[in-house]
Amino acid sequence: MRHRYSDQGKPAAVADYHGVVSNRNSDSPVPGTPHTLYSYHEHKRHIPAGQAQAVKASQVVEVSYAGKKKVEHLAALLEPMFDFETLRKIDSPLLNRIASKLKWSVMDRLKTTGEMVKGLTLPGFKTRLVPIEPPAQAVGNICPPFRLRFRQGRTGDTEKAVLKLGAFQGMTRTQVVCLAVGTEASPEALRQHFQKLRDACGQLFAASSPKWFGLSAPRPLKDARELDERLTKTPPENTLLLIAIDASVSKAELRDVSFRHELPCQFMRTDHPRKVYAKGYYQNLAAGVFSKGGGLICDLARCPVRWICSSAWIWVGYPSGHRVRLFCLPVMAHSLAGN
Repeated sequence: MRHRYSDQGKPAAVADYHGVVSNRNSDSPVPGTPHTLYSYHEHKRHIPAGQAQAVKASQVVEVSYAGKKKVEHLAALLEPMFDFETLRKIDSPLLNRIASKLKWSVMDRLKTTGEMVKGLTLPGFKTRLVPIEPPAQAVGNICPPFRLRFRQGRTGDTEKAVLKLGAFQGMTRTQVVCLAVGTEASPEALRQHFQKLRDACGQLFAASSPKWFGLSAPRPLKDARELDERLTKTPPENTLLLIAIDASVSKAELRDVSFRHELPCQFMRTDHPRKVYAKGYYQNLAAGVFSKGGGLICDLARCPVRWICSSAWIWVGYPSGHRVRLFCLPVMAHSLAGN
């Protein structure tokens, strides 16, 4: 719980709640003082203006500060607060009911904000705020409509449509080299992982696929040093590395080695629970391989540009993990004109 008041300009104090004291009320005396619970807070000027009656009728609760002994407080002068620890203690059904009531759509947020600022004036500037466009149009500016273009110009609304429509453009890397570093997975398990991943990549863009090497699962390398030695001895060209690892391996070290040799890489964990390795797992992993190998999952068929004063908003897609993300980037108008 948190105090609804502050003392001497300090932040409101926070206390742990322990329960209601049913046999006490606001007129109960505070031990060691001439005050009752109500008169004590009245004397300290803790009672908010206009709430004296509510505080007078308040229940009494027990709280403690920083693990010290329990003390009594008036419930009307406290407010609940949640942190990670308290949220963990709430049972899931109750937490879901609370969370469902906290979700706000963009339209609802705009309407509420509009009501809050309606008629707001800035006296020093002799200015007031007025709406310049209806909420529906404002939503369109925040979440503008767009279409994604896939194989042979076919369009869809989400990047997942690539599974049915095919990727917009194939990979530019001409080969994928499969390696294993530090993992204890069996050669047969590695072969199955690599084969399923290759098949998933082929579904994205079958017209021109890179050559795959190492599908037969060669002997795993020990660590990043061995990987560096191998790449130095036989440097591959125009290649993407597909590296099978487990939790014992440092991805950062392997990534540094591959980047030093100017090779993109995609990691694949071999120690997930068996149920993880479903069709969707390989499809997500294939999206990562495909994007890092120079392939384009989709293209923006209609790019919404909103001119605001001297700036424009450009929607840009980029691969993040195993999915394609979209973000909004402000660009100066004269820069667009110059390019």
